Amino acid sequence: MENHENLIGKVLGGRYKIQAIVGEGGMSVVMKAYDALKMRDVTIKLLSHTNTGEPHAVERFTNEAKAVAILSHPNIVSVYDVSLEGASKYIVMEYINGITLKEYLDRKVRLDWPEAVHYINQVLAALSHAHEKGVIHRDIKPENVMLMRNGSIKVIDFGIAKLPDSKSLTVTDKAIGTVNYISPEQASGHGSTEKSDIYSTGIMLYELVTGQLPFVSASSVSVAMMHVSSEPAMPSSICDSIPVGLEQIIIKAMMKDPDRRFGSAIAMKKALEYLSAYPATIFNEKNAIGPDGKPILSTGAPQNNGNNTVITEDVTPRDSRMVNGMGTSSVPNGYVAPVEDEDEDDEDDEYSYVKPARSTMFPIILGVTAAFFVVLLLFGVFFLNHLKDESASGNDNIILTVPALVGEEYTEDMRVRLENEGYKLDVKFVANEHVPSGHIISQTPLADSTRMYNENGVKLTLEVSEGTSEIILDNYKHHEAANVRLKLENMGLKVTIEREFNDTVIADHIIRTEPAEGTVMIEGDSVTLIVSKGPEDVMVEIPDDILGLSYSEAERKLQNAGINVHEERGSEYSDEYPENTVMGTEPAIGTSVSANNDKVKLIISKGSEPEEDAAETMGGDDSYGYNGYRPNGFPADINDTIPRDEPTDIPAVSEEAPDSADETSDEGENAADEADVSSDDER
Repeated sequence: MENHENLIGKVLGGRYKIQAIVGEGGMSVVMKAYDALKMRDVTIKLLSHTNTGEPHAVERFTNEAKAVAILSHPNIVSVYDVSLEGASKYIVMEYINGITLKEYLDRKVRLDWPEAVHYINQVLAALSHAHEKGVIHRDIKPENVMLMRNGSIKVIDFGIAKLPDSKSLTVTDKAIGTVNYISPEQASGHGSTEKSDIYSTGIMLYELVTGQLPFVSASSVSVAMMHVSSEPAMPSSICDSIPVGLEQIIIKAMMKDPDRRFGSAIAMKKALEYLSAYPATIFNEKNAIGPDGKPILSTGAPQNNGNNTVITEDVTPRDSRMVNGMGTSSVPNGYVAPVEDEDEDDEDDEYSYVKPARSTMFPIILGVTAAFFVVLLLFGVFFLNHLKDESASGNDNIILTVPALVGEEYTEDMRVRLENEGYKLDVKFVANEHVPSGHIISQTPLADSTRMYNENGVKLTLEVSEGTSEIILDNYKHHEAANVRLKLENMGLKVTIEREFNDTVIADHIIRTEPAEGTVMIEGDSVTLIVSKGPEDVMVEIPDDILGLSYSEAERKLQNAGINVHEERGSEYSDEYPENTVMGTEPAIGTSVSANNDKVKLIISKGSEPEEDAAETMGGDDSYGYNGYRPNGFPADINDTIPRDEPTDIPAVSEEAPDSADETSDEGENAADEADVSSDDER
């Protein structure tokens, strides 16, 4: 991999000073930089010099630049500048102070479904905007979603995006790296559409709420084929707290046939928003078949009027009305669904949020329902008594409810207890890097299902994690230390951290690991993360050779010396330094400042002070035409400076001008003589 650390301190385009390396890939390097013109931090994605002569790499980089230039949305990373000319090809983007959704998921393992929906809704909003502009992302995955501290997200990396009216990049362009999220049509080489992004979003939502990917295999080709022909496990079989409606949305987004997915990103977003308002919702969709070959809505929910409409259990019949598509419905928790024109032909009308209709036959229906439940109750009592009698007579045919065991630690005590309860165990130990060693990964039958006990017992198959037998240490340079530590500890390694100063790696990010990358380790081994404390505090003296330079020249010279320049600048009059040149600094020239923590403010000369300003400081009013002096030679405001209650020998100033210049001169001289005499007498 190309060494990019020599870029630290370099300036691109005459304005972007490279501050740190954020990440490195096979084609490009991502750096944090400072924009001296706009005085802000930015992110720069620079095409590696080794790839500048590779047509495929240049095409992909150019493709990303064109894609992001088309887009402008709060949930898509903003692009400030693009340079595709010359040897240095780069894209300047907004600096995002956050982590990827993948890093966040690795830290939490699994997200609560409302939090997951919050992030996915923002992804769908970004995709909706991109699709409207004719841009298909084609690489939606948690690694390409940046999560900020305020909970908002930014979609990044449009490197293999499909642009409007342009040829597609080949599917192998990214298939190996992102095969876990690739759509069936992409995996089979049939091209991609907006619905390919919807499929990838469905996979991502599946992973967020279950903590697992739907298709996993040691071979990337095998995973791609699973996308084409295999069906995923239902999310609720992994996490039983997932609402039925959310499971329906996930499965619909992941349909193999693109025509059976959501019609648009905004349609999926509306379904998720409705579910967030009414978590007990069970959606009704015509001709919807799930991955198990059964209707998506085969959940045992009550049917209404024989027309396959499904209701939620907490709906009050007399306060509801039948709707087609999205409509109003009264729900006990006070939420009201949005209303749309029933005659409008809207592609978002893919789900029916259905509640039972008002009917004048309500009393009859209520009576029939009551009779049904009475019969059901009697049958239940009879059935329980029958089981009791059979048990008392020594018949072993009883019903067992399977306990929830996933996530529990498998112990000898558990084995004995389950066998005593009538289960015949089949325990399989498998390698798994996500589940701690000795804990149960999955079970068959599923939790809370019922099985009839017989003389052979009830078979219960458990998959138990044995951890990871071998761990190959990755290259974690420039990765955030906290995230890597959590990841390695989850893999069973013991992690210690040592810190040292470093001029090229951001503080709290990894410089190297001990042992080095590529080392084969086993669970329980120790690894040390060498973490950056940032640059060591170095004192630098402010040079005097910046005096007389322009602001930009002085700033460049100070930055090259390792001194940070303050965003603000001062200005003062100066007879020594020309206008718009540096006349001084704060702190003063010659002061030693910290290269890492201090900023120097430049003071810019406004040139010499104007003459009219000097006149104003001598007395102000020049209405008499004699630079502030009256015709008698005294200042215009002298009468105002003499106290009125004290006697004076100075004659009153006449308001009448003399008839001639000579008289003026004589009177002026006489007045001056009298003033001198008076002054001598006083002395």
